[in-house]
Amino acid sequence: MSGEMLQGTWHVVRTSLKMWQRRGEPSITYAPLPDGRISDTVLSRGRRGWSVIAGIDERQPDGSYVWRGVQPLTLLVRSRWRVLLHDEPFAAIHFARTPFTAAGIDVLARDPAADPAAVAAVVEHLTALHDASPFVDRLLPPLGRG
Repeated sequence: MSGEMLQGTWHVVRTSLKMWQRRGEPSITYAPLPDGRISDTVLSRGRRGWSVIAGIDERQPDGSYVWRGVQPLTLLVRSRWRVLLHDEPFAAIHFARTPFTAAGIDVLARDPAADPAAVAAVVEHLTALHDASPFVDRLLPPLGRG
């Protein structure tokens, strides 16, 4: 998937990541950079307000991406992820384990209030994908999107 397809804001509507059960309404905004990399900004709501995690994604020869944090607490953090599915207005990404998060998948939608039947169809499709199937049973809506 090219950076142009990713461009814009995506809302996490199902996730296997436990962090999104404690932090609400997560969204990811991708924007292409002039050098071919992608700006990656995650916004979520916590008990004390909104938080932002910013990073840069660099496409790898195998089509995956490596995210690198750009904020002081994330400068040394790297995360490998790849797009499993892209069928506008939905996408699904698989992310590898890091020292801070488990491996898993996120189902993304352009609309934070995506039709539940359409989300269920995306989840059903993921059961047939090798990298997604181990996580499908753990997919839950993030805090605030249940």
